[in-house]
Amino acid sequence: PSALTRDCADSTLGRGACPIYSHWVRSVAFWLCLFGALGLYGTVWIVSLALIVQYIAFATRTTNASVLQIHRELEEAGEASGASRMQILGQITFPLIRPAFVACWIWVAAHAMRAFSVPLMLAGRENWPLSVMLWHFWDEEQNLPAASAMGVMLILLLSVFTFSGRALTVRGFSQPWGPGA
Repeated sequence: PSALTRDCADSTLGRGACPIYSHWVRSVAFWLCLFGALGLYGTVWIVSLALIVQYIAFATRTTNASVLQIHRELEEAGEASGASRMQILGQITFPLIRPAFVACWIWVAAHAMRAFSVPLMLAGRENWPLSVMLWHFWDEEQNLPAASAMGVMLILLLSVFTFSGRALTVRGFSQPWGPGA
């Protein structure tokens, strides 16, 4: 077995717990120091980066599962028909994986919009995400009408995302997409 596999098996943290996570802690501390030096703390960029890091595992797992379900024979059939690589991607592969990508995007966007802990810790006074602004109206200002209106706006915005993604997914099954479409 490789050194990493052996280290994970022999870890004092238990079976399957890798000591490599200590390297992750060090690298996160390094990046936080770097962002502090670059002035990214309190900006929309650090909040965006943190939300990307938070949801990238789910997004990659979902999209990898959809890509793995496409068998190589479909691409070989496209090659046998004389299609170029871009035509195969645009007319065979992308239409088959588009529903998973759209569903993943909707899920991540909905969860990122309502995410509270990461934006609360990283947002500055000048850039409050909707969830932090909603909490501010509800808890600190006790402005319940404004908090309620913002909650309704958040629901409406997420509904628009969901229904537009659904329309895009349904359209994806009936029309080709990509080069040569």
